[in-house]
Order: sequence, then structure tokens, then C-alpha cells
Amino acid sequence: MPNLKIIPIKVGTFFQYRGELTGEPRRVEKEAVPFIMFYIDGAARKVLVDTGAGDPNSASQIRFHSPYVRLPEEEPATALKLATGLDPGDIDIVILTHLHWDHCCNNHLFPQAEFYVQRSELYAAIDPVPRFRNTYESFSAGTVPPWAKQATRWKIVDGDADVIDGIRLIHIPGHSKGLQGVLVETRKGLYFIASDAVPTYENFNTGSWIPSTTCVDLESYYASFAKIEKLNATIIPGHDSAVLNCRAYPED
Repeated sequence: MPNLKIIPIKVGTFFQYRGELTGEPRRVEKEAVPFIMFYIDGAARKVLVDTGAGDPNSASQIRFHSPYVRLPEEEPATALKLATGLDPGDIDIVILTHLHWDHCCNNHLFPQAEFYVQRSELYAAIDPVPRFRNTYESFSAGTVPPWAKQATRWKIVDGDADVIDGIRLIHIPGHSKGLQGVLVETRKGLYFIASDAVPTYENFNTGSWIPSTTCVDLESYYASFAKIEKLNATIIPGHDSAVLNCRAYPED
């Protein structure tokens, strides 16, 4: 089994009622919720999962999204360097779990990379249902979405697929039509980067699954939960601050 590690990299913070992530009644105060990229260390090629949200002071971010913050050390290029010693130009592969704004706004920083995305997600991002036009910063919202702003070497995927040894894409629609998680082989077994299918640890427990309120297809969401459970992998959520308590997964 490949001896891979997953390094979470914080690239900003937004503020949200936890109930919007867990389906519970809103609590009194909004909570700080991280944007996270993940670097997969030890693979035959240099692999990054997601690229994070854009400049919080940019016109598109101010127009489409609630305020969020990014410290200087959380600038994606800087954060990547601090966590891994790599520059963006070193990255060979970027896996985009989906094309919502907070997962793909910094694609332009990785000029040498091939970008893996589900075909169904790309189609959904081109013409999303009205509720998610701003979430994708879509053409129909009157702008050019972040994933379409530069020449990109796309690797279009249909369903589950191997990327390289030890790294496999798992199609888990529901939160979005083409959401994909990343299954990683490590010395301590399988780990699964679940992205926004499991935004917090509270969303996924055996026999008790809680979809996020951001959901395009609830029936598919529950089917994806069942699929995730059958992986028998350790889950790494997409937006839980507790993920950042460990420098790498698995821990040494």
C-alpha cells in the first residue's frame, strides 16, 4: 500500500451559522469556518486538492459572497510553501472536488497542473440551477466563473476513477451534481477527503447522516453517504476547524 500523507492547508476563514452546515437550528452566533486545500504528500506526482476562495477584497467576491478574511500567511501560494516547501508551479495535478467558488478560485496559480473534474460538475457550473448561480459565480450571474478565466489542461472524469497509484476519485453527488471526494491510501489504511459532502465531523456518523443545507439533490446526497460508509475509510471533512488540529493525516 502506498505510504501517502494528506496535509490540510488553511487558506482563509468565512463566518456561517453551523446549522447551515449541519441542518440544525441556527445558533446565536456565526462560527469561523475554514477554507482548506489539501496536499497529498508522497505520491509519484505532486497532487493538490482544491485551490480555495479568491481575494476577499476582489469585486467578484464582494459582489457574490458574504465577507470573509484571509491572513497574509493564508494566501494560497504562501500557505502552500509554508506547509510543504513547494511553489504553485511545482504542482502537477489539481483535483477539484467541485466548482463552487470557494474550491476553485485560485486555479490560475497552478500553470503546470492538470485539473481533474467530473463532467457532470462542469456542465452544472456552466448552467447551474438559479439558486446556485452566485455559488458558481456562473455566466448566468453575469460574470465569468473562476474556473473559466484561464487556459486549463482539463482531465474530464465520468464517475469513480484512479488518478495515480494510491489516489482514487469517488463521485459523491448531492451537495453539487458532480461533487467528487478523494480516496487516499496511507500506511494506516484509507483516508477520504470528503469535501462538502461532509463539511463537518457532525455530518457523518454511522447510521446517522446529516446533509448540508447547500444541496442540489437530496436523494443523491443520501446515496452518496451510503457509498462513503462502504469505503471503510477515515473521513476528513471539508470545512471543519478540527481538521487543522493535525499537521498531516495519518498522524506520525
